[in-house]
Amino acid sequence: MRFISYIVLLLFISCGSSPNNETTLVQVGDAKLYQSAMAAHLPKGLNAADSATFCNAFVQQWIQDQVLRMEAEKNPVPADLDLKIERFKNQLLVQELREKVISEGIGENHNAKADSNQVGMSEEVVLESKKWMIWQQYQTELLRKYEAEGLIKKP
Repeated sequence: MRFISYIVLLLFISCGSSPNNETTLVQVGDAKLYQSAMAAHLPKGLNAADSATFCNAFVQQWIQDQVLRMEAEKNPVPADLDLKIERFKNQLLVQELREKVISEGIGENHNAKADSNQVGMSEEVVLESKKWMIWQQYQTELLRKYEAEGLIKKP
């Protein structure tokens, strides 16, 4: 394990710099992983050993991702790639909204007692049930709002 820590430290110290004085940790093809990019993903509060483990795993995953991307780019671009990208982007945006709405809803109802129909259920099941109810309520309210504003037009 210490060997990995030393490798990560050597990467920090010995890697080259970009034109803007940014430390390059590793390069795959034309793609470079800069120290600042990895540091931005480093969880706060890790001890030295855990930081080294995280950094090593992050670098290895980044290398793998770049190799797979390079291999995938050898294939012809699918005709519907833009549509797939748009769908994926929409899914990510909705997921971010869902997490925000649920987080705020759970925060507001943090001290709420379990409903009588939730007696005997595990805390995890109760939490998932609350999340589902918060999201369903938000969606219903949002649909009503958009319908009232005339933004939803049905043929």
